[in-house]
Amino acid sequence: MKRLQIIVLAIFSIVGLSCANCCWMTANLARLWGGVLSAAATIILGIVAVWQNIEYKRQSDITQDKLFKAQVFSSCPYFSINSCDVKYSEDSGFKIDIVVKNIGKTFAPWVMVTQLELSKSCFLLNKADNYAYSEIYENEYFNLKPEEFFIFHSDNINITLEEGKTYYLHLVLSVVSDSQVQFDQQITLKYEAKNDKLKCVGQAASKFLELYNI
Repeated sequence: MKRLQIIVLAIFSIVGLSCANCCWMTANLARLWGGVLSAAATIILGIVAVWQNIEYKRQSDITQDKLFKAQVFSSCPYFSINSCDVKYSEDSGFKIDIVVKNIGKTFAPWVMVTQLELSKSCFLLNKADNYAYSEIYENEYFNLKPEEFFIFHSDNINITLEEGKTYYLHLVLSVVSDSQVQFDQQITLKYEAKNDKLKCVGQAASKFLELYNI
């Protein structure tokens, strides 16, 4: 949209300059300048038309992809965190036990926890340091019917918690449905750090990250 506004502004600027300078132009020069403007306007309009077609196709592809995913996911298992227990160590750090429940309407023959991340970012950072934890997992669970759950146990987490700050726990699952559709789902919990401990204050909306063909 900004590019289109710049192009329109440039056209009006050229036309304005032409009108301001036409008083001192000779007839031949004015005709030549008019031809140049006409050619430039044709080229610019052609560029705008091509850009509009490309943008229309891009938006159409995005819409079609969303509709396709909505149709696929409506018949897939869907997971939510039922409960989450933070267990603190006497030495340092803590571990997290997460109860994950299939709240969808269909059977999930295979689920894998692929990543756990705890940081102050509401998005996945895919990095770890003294203030953020990010770890790849390969914990597998099988044959989960609707309303059934599994329990995921994290490794030890040892990060510096900043008092009063908001933290986000991201759990990433790879799921295969009974219709042989595989997809990644991200579930996010929101925490507050108080007295070097985490207090859960809510669960964010889940995200579907990727859809695979198998």
